[in-house]
Amino acid sequence: MLIVSVCFFTSAHGADDYLYRWGIVGGYGTSHPGWGDTEERVKTIDIAFRYEIASKAATGHSWYRNRHSVDIEFPVHFVRTPEHSYMTGVNFLSRWTFRMGGLLMPYLLLGGGALYSNADIPDMSSKINGSYQAGIGFQFNAQKRQYTLDVRYHHISNGGLKKPNMPLNSSKILLGVMFD
Repeated sequence: MLIVSVCFFTSAHGADDYLYRWGIVGGYGTSHPGWGDTEERVKTIDIAFRYEIASKAATGHSWYRNRHSVDIEFPVHFVRTPEHSYMTGVNFLSRWTFRMGGLLMPYLLLGGGALYSNADIPDMSSKINGSYQAGIGFQFNAQKRQYTLDVRYHHISNGGLKKPNMPLNSSKILLGVMFD
């Protein structure tokens, strides 16, 4: 996905064809024992710094008219349960924002990245893990700011590189603000 995103944004388009924004998102996440192979309840408070590279040109017609962007996020997940620790890394997310109206626009996002963890979570045997996520959200436009609300599925595991490899399958709710 990273290769596709880099190719998309380094094609023949000029720098004036894109919007560049930065922002911050934060919220809450919890894993769900019994969801896939997840066995442990892990609760987090999340904060991420986001850099967005968005195409100015929208594609499609009518209600499904959309704009593609790549978000680079640097998250910090403060683990509150089972113990106080943290996880941090980098994510590359593709986002499709549907331009149904001027103020409130829904979007889909999909991506993943690498994650370092110092958390002592049972059966999570590696400090370096991979993560992927998918979600839906809404963007509210207000002058030079955009406010976002995301609901995400978030998966963390070491990809079978070390045993045991119990994943964390979580849901997250995140609020954000983006600046032009």
